Amino acid sequence: MLDLLSNREVEVEVEPTHTFRDLMDTVIKALDLPQGDYRLALGAKEYGPQHYDKTLVELGFRDGDRLQLTVRTPGGYLPFQRLLRRLRNEEKLLRDNGYKFVREDFYKGDKEYKKIKVPTVYGEEEIPAVCRYIMSFRALGYRLTPYNTVVQHWNHEAEVYILRYYPMSDDSRRLGAPIRVVWRSDIFHPNIAPGVAYGGTGVVCWALIKKWKGPALNLLTVVKGLERLVENPEPNDPIHYPEICLVAAEYFKKHKPPKVVVRKIPRK
Repeated sequence: MLDLLSNREVEVEVEPTHTFRDLMDTVIKALDLPQGDYRLALGAKEYGPQHYDKTLVELGFRDGDRLQLTVRTPGGYLPFQRLLRRLRNEEKLLRDNGYKFVREDFYKGDKEYKKIKVPTVYGEEEIPAVCRYIMSFRALGYRLTPYNTVVQHWNHEAEVYILRYYPMSDDSRRLGAPIRVVWRSDIFHPNIAPGVAYGGTGVVCWALIKKWKGPALNLLTVVKGLERLVENPEPNDPIHYPEICLVAAEYFKKHKPPKVVVRKIPRK
């Protein structure tokens, strides 16, 4: 059992015939937590009060499952200080995996955070941003040269905005994910527009943003997902503006990008 709020981990023992309520009570006691609206996530699925009377067998839990604990406030958000603590834990995961980033805070307190306008596939949107991460990473992508030739491009940069209700989704919004992504660097891709400095809009058309899968996701899974998006363009679902994305769609219909295979070097 991993507590994402404090990065503590504890092992609990319960019978398969016990209910989810029994499991939750055991977890709260083991972690010495105050009363609250706690949820457990297994993979991309979240379990809460609606599952209290189900047995662990009915829910498909198995011996050795590693669950993640979060808490919701009455409004559905993490308490503000817990949100900041979770972000610090996720930043450590990024550093431990070798990623570089810069963080810019937009908040002055729980109720005071900046409204930021970001481009999306549905047009410009104003979001309640807590902070912004400028992520740097490497993946096999492409860019278009001034001579209209397509060349490999490995170094990428994107802005990841964290909304106040992170890491939950918000079904009242068209894009319910608690993040927004704006591309900064140059790229030739049907689903990613080049950054503004390179004549694009920075719009990213990404299934993860359209269908966020709950608190099991984090900044590390986001940046790894961006790497996969770069390396796997989908030419049949392109962004229609700017035009370079449509050009990229036609290109990748005819030229399949190579698959990237990472192999470990055997130790001598």
